[in-house]
Amino acid sequence: MAETRVLNEQEIKDAIAALNRSTESITRYNDILKQQRAALDRIVSAAKEGVDAQATLAKDQTEKWKSQRQELILEVSNLRGSFVRAKSLLSLDSAIITVSKRPHWGT
Repeated sequence: MAETRVLNEQEIKDAIAALNRSTESITRYNDILKQQRAALDRIVSAAKEGVDAQATLAKDQTEKWKSQRQELILEVSNLRGSFVRAKSLLSLDSAIITVSKRPHWGT
């Protein structure tokens, strides 16, 4: 059988001190990891907000372009109607002028 050695009081105190130092190191490292995690969470959150803001901006711009396109289509339609009416009036005026310039023999 293996012999067990009896530890003296100083060896026990040294072992306890070593365990305490180890525990303190682990605690500091854990705190550093928590800080790094919090910083990473902030970076990820800021990046997500940036992506969300870009998506919102793109959606707003698309809606603006759609609205402007509809306004342009309406304006073109109105101009086309005005052009057709103006052409019709010009044709009517031209016909009236042509009729009024014909010689009136016999009157």
